[in-house]
Amino acid sequence: MLHPAPSRPLLGALLGLALLCPACLIGSDRDIDTTGVYVSDQSLAKVRPGQSSDYVLELLGEPSRRVMSGEEGVEVWRYSYSKEVRDETHVFLIINSESTTRSDSTVYVEFQDGVVTKTWRD
Repeated sequence: MLHPAPSRPLLGALLGLALLCPACLIGSDRDIDTTGVYVSDQSLAKVRPGQSSDYVLELLGEPSRRVMSGEEGVEVWRYSYSKEVRDETHVFLIINSESTTRSDSTVYVEFQDGVVTKTWRD
């Protein structure tokens, strides 16, 4: 059995709808979630051996964690940061694509009696 071709008014209405509402047909979304304290390379470069813990606290903010080492007077501050980016792209009733990217960074600052001895990044 043959089906009749769509009428011109119906095709015109569908085309008009597509022109009026292109975002309904094609779209994308992006969500970004971050946790922790981000320390840029530029900020980390400002932290040098011999500087005080007060300076580091002022520059980088409160660390995610402070750990006392087994050595007398040695403390390590840890700045942990995580970023998750979720992207979604869709074409109405045809394609739906999702991707998630996660990046983690940890910066450490070691002190001996309240004075910076070294820094590093994982």
